[in-house]
Amino acid sequence: MKTNKKVLTFGILTLFALALVSAGLIQYYGKINQEVNVEQAVILNCEGNICNEVLDGISYEDFLVSDVYTLINLANTPRDVQLITSYDPEVVEGEITTSYNLMDTLILTKKEQINGIWTPMSGSELEIDYTVIGNTFESNAELPGGYILVYAMDNENRFSNYATVIKVEDIDASLPMDGDWNANAEPNYCDNNNGKGDYYENCVGAKIWAIPESDLDEEVAPGVYSLTWNNMTNYYWETDLITYTQENWDANPTILGESDLSFIVINEFNTDGFDGTITTEVIPA
Repeated sequence: MKTNKKVLTFGILTLFALALVSAGLIQYYGKINQEVNVEQAVILNCEGNICNEVLDGISYEDFLVSDVYTLINLANTPRDVQLITSYDPEVVEGEITTSYNLMDTLILTKKEQINGIWTPMSGSELEIDYTVIGNTFESNAELPGGYILVYAMDNENRFSNYATVIKVEDIDASLPMDGDWNANAEPNYCDNNNGKGDYYENCVGAKIWAIPESDLDEEVAPGVYSLTWNNMTNYYWETDLITYTQENWDANPTILGESDLSFIVINEFNTDGFDGTITTEVIPA
């Protein structure tokens, strides 16, 4: 009987030892917990990415031009987007034609001569938005009373044979136009070889000014005016040259990394009336 008891006790101890070894096995070598919050790469410059505006008084053959909206790319890689416009209530095809203009910003300032150099006057800045690519040239600016925006075309000897101007509302071609010396300026506007203080980002291009409308003088060609220059000290002059390409923008732009893209929505009405909502969505292309 004693021998049997010893065998039984040994068996129990063996099982207990196996249990201890099993409890000590490593379940894992470590773990990583990541709380992830991935933000949307492209945002629209409106609260909650939704912009609302109300426009009234639309009639047959009128154009409805939106505010300037900006897409902001927070990523450091390109993002392709597409603009899609819908109508509620739905319309017959052709009753409303929607197009989009790619926009940019230009600063105009008053200038004064300091030691013979034309120098921007601090505090006189005037910001305008203008079309870079689109079917029509559009501009958006809060101008002083009596002022208009004009496109100024220089002649080769621009300091004696002065510029003529076209109202921006009458522009119906790409800028700069043929015959504008600034399109192929030599010396150009990047190196200050002309000695007048011009250090522009764009070496050649078109000039946009804000002037008193009363300074428009003789109409030297259809829609082209000379100036009286009576108030030139109060003109708002260009701080850079621009380009405008008159063509349909296909609304499928690539937004470059860490850059913005501004645009307007233009609706042409070929119907006697429309009372509803026009929605333009920005979606991944």
